[in-house]
Amino acid sequence: MTITLPDDVLHLICEELWLQRDFNTLFQCAVSSKVLAAPALASLYRMHNAAPVTYSGSEERGLGNAVLAEQIVRKWVLLWRSIILSSMKKTLFPYCRYIRTLDLRDLVNLFEDSRFKGKIRKLFFTGDLARYDIESAESQRAPKSKAKSARTLDSVSAVDGIGEVVTQATPMLDKLSGNVLPSALPRWVSRLPRLQSLELLQGAALETGVEIRINETCSSFKSLSVFEWRAPDADARLASFLQGLRPQTLEYLEIISFSEIQAQGFEALNHHRDSLKELRLSNLNTEAMLALPKLKDCTALETLYLETTTRGMDLEATQNDIFVEVISWLRSCKSLQEISIKKFVNGPALLSPLLLDNDIHLTGLELEGYSMAGNRAFHQALAHQQNLERITLKADGEDVVADDLTTIVNSLSKLTRLRVIRLLEGCEYFNGRHLCDIIENLAYLEEFWSGGYGIVDDIWKPFSKLGNLRTLYFSAVTAFTYGGILDYIYHLDTGNKGMALSIMNADPDSKLSDEEIATIREVLADRVDGRFEFELLRDPDVSEFEGDSD
Repeated sequence: MTITLPDDVLHLICEELWLQRDFNTLFQCAVSSKVLAAPALASLYRMHNAAPVTYSGSEERGLGNAVLAEQIVRKWVLLWRSIILSSMKKTLFPYCRYIRTLDLRDLVNLFEDSRFKGKIRKLFFTGDLARYDIESAESQRAPKSKAKSARTLDSVSAVDGIGEVVTQATPMLDKLSGNVLPSALPRWVSRLPRLQSLELLQGAALETGVEIRINETCSSFKSLSVFEWRAPDADARLASFLQGLRPQTLEYLEIISFSEIQAQGFEALNHHRDSLKELRLSNLNTEAMLALPKLKDCTALETLYLETTTRGMDLEATQNDIFVEVISWLRSCKSLQEISIKKFVNGPALLSPLLLDNDIHLTGLELEGYSMAGNRAFHQALAHQQNLERITLKADGEDVVADDLTTIVNSLSKLTRLRVIRLLEGCEYFNGRHLCDIIENLAYLEEFWSGGYGIVDDIWKPFSKLGNLRTLYFSAVTAFTYGGILDYIYHLDTGNKGMALSIMNADPDSKLSDEEIATIREVLADRVDGRFEFELLRDPDVSEFEGDSD
């Protein structure tokens, strides 16, 4: 008896598989029957950027034998060919119409992969795609005797040409990423009525009145990410772009690397003060640091990330009025949930008033580039934020004393909702007792990273009570035994599925044999589908004092 499911049920099944990002099951559905092919392929190409063969999805490329690696790159080629050819109406199904994300960075990474040459390059550029096999100017100047297969591809021109044809056939596209040329972006945007997000390698792509086209075509546009923008007029151009967008529409802005964004750009962000929910600004230079008070009206923020390149700039001592204004701005962000402050000399002083504010309830906090010593007030204030679920601290542990360690241990142990603790630096003087005291009441903990010294098997029993723990990373100097590690693994249960156990600075005297490491990996994989890493602090065959002068 054959059971036929209604089309709407098939679409619901494929939708659920898409939500789970189950690429493999969807692929099997697509090749199993004509009835399932259309809904399965629609879901597959909605998330083509997460396919196991793409740059963003693959952890296997480059690993293992050369044959397997070449097979992966061939599949990568075929995926992109199917996308491009479908935009030319050369495929059975219109794959392009299903695409929601077009990440041209992935295509560049394919072109720049060391295996993209010879037969694989020819496979990609065969037939209707031959027009995009454009040689670089350098190759064109090379001697004619040079083999064609060795000539360098002009990947910028190739991607530009491919993007031109693909964007004409992707009406569902809501996210565009890559190195888009300034001459192309206004034209592409005008074809994408559902566009919500731009991720640009260079901010220069916005220097052509793109905001006008966005306003005319993209009613849902809300997110901008720029990797780098170093032009002299970058600040003025960003300000013009922000002010040119419909007011109160931008929800997300990220500047990832170096830029000249400062006062004008910051002030223009107030044009979106009620809509802006997430702001990420990296590599803030001196002028940008001094301009931070310009953001004072952006108080609807829920996520804030600030990183500076001016490590020695002490705002509190040299620009106290600006320092006070920044604190005032942060405290006015009553909806703030996650904050990250990196490389600010005054990071603890900026954050402490925020932590003690009864109207602010953080779920995530990250502080990097501060001194563990002398900041007890900040560490005490941490305990006031009882909603914290994630905390990352990266500090300088020099001159730390016992009271500093006790203060931070006491505060962390009181944050009973914590799911992630990452103590990346500054905790070199933690011992096993400190670690056990931190986790004693943290029943929801899923991820724990810490340094320390003299960590031995007696910590395993307290850690085995953490039924949700799935990442345990010791950068601490440890002296675990083979039996102690195995005993811990045997106590893991279903809540620990996927456990990543990393012991990265083991004392050479506690060295495990290759057979013991293999057994631990096998048992961990068998019990909870986990993985195990083990590294020694130093080579046991090399003296600890080798190389020191007399």
